[in-house]
Amino acid sequence: MIASSPRRARFTAGFTLVELLVVIAIIGVLVALLLPAVQAAREAARNSQCKNSLKQIGLGMINYESARQEFPAGGWSFSWMGDPDAGTGARQPGGWIYQTAPYLEQAGVTFIGGGSRGTAKYEALSKQREVVVPLFYCPSRRAAVALPSMEECFNAAKPSVDAKTDYAANGGARQISTGSRKPAPNADLTDCLAPGFPNCDWNQGDDTIKAFTGIVTARLGAKGRQITDGTSNTILAGEKYVPQAFYETTTYKAEGSGNPADDNPGDNSSMYQGYDYDNVRWPNGSFDAAGKPQGNLPLSDSAFGANERVYLPGGERRMGGPHASSVNLVYVDGSVHAIEFDVDPLVWNSLGDREDGNNFQ
Repeated sequence: MIASSPRRARFTAGFTLVELLVVIAIIGVLVALLLPAVQAAREAARNSQCKNSLKQIGLGMINYESARQEFPAGGWSFSWMGDPDAGTGARQPGGWIYQTAPYLEQAGVTFIGGGSRGTAKYEALSKQREVVVPLFYCPSRRAAVALPSMEECFNAAKPSVDAKTDYAANGGARQISTGSRKPAPNADLTDCLAPGFPNCDWNQGDDTIKAFTGIVTARLGAKGRQITDGTSNTILAGEKYVPQAFYETTTYKAEGSGNPADDNPGDNSSMYQGYDYDNVRWPNGSFDAAGKPQGNLPLSDSAFGANERVYLPGGERRMGGPHASSVNLVYVDGSVHAIEFDVDPLVWNSLGDREDGNNFQ
């Protein structure tokens, strides 16, 4: 009888608990190292999209100027939406975005309410206020969605939401006053649109208009020949400052705590409205007596934290943006540039002034 050989023990390969924990820790470290790179790549893509949008907006405004020998006018004020029957220039109450829309493949918005009158037009123009155009939203800041409506208009009913813009035209190195407010127009607006126009909203004198050194102001757009500093040295439009706390809300004020529309003055109405903080900003840089920079220097949206609900005094006049260190701008020649938030005040002032004789780049 042949004796059987002793049975060999079988061992199953595996991880100990310590080894498993070490592997998990290593994977966690690798993910932690990779995540910032992924986030940076995504932000770079969003920033690139933002710059491309500015490029398209700039080309639309340039094409407008080529067709009409002047840049789009700023419209009347925040109390007015675009009127499809009022043409362009000083006669058009809607702002530069409304007037540029046909050159950005958005002509449909300028047809809303066309040919109608009275209450029918008043209600139709309410729909205009709601039309969102993704081109005017920076993806680094927020999604392209309308936000709650806050302000009343003379010629359009107040909808539940308003379309917004993350970009503003260059109003010049000095903010131009619209003058004193006239009495509200009559119910059918005939005192605004009748012969003898303009006869509504604001008294803006010739001296005020002469002080305008930007590209867009109330009722007026600059002419190409007025840009004596050169098209490559003058801002056409750029990102506007909006505090992070207001990215997805129009106001934090509760009823009875003051006018909610004043809570977020630079982003509280429709992008199609006339001349206002929502769609025009003033690139101004200067020094005080002690040599400290002041004026409307560009500002990061995150300068005061994501939960800061109080608008920086004068913030509604500033360019700015959601990016880490710079604001994106399109110049009058159509080129797009990123300017650091700590730009020299004199350079910033010069870029906002089309005719100051300085040619900083």
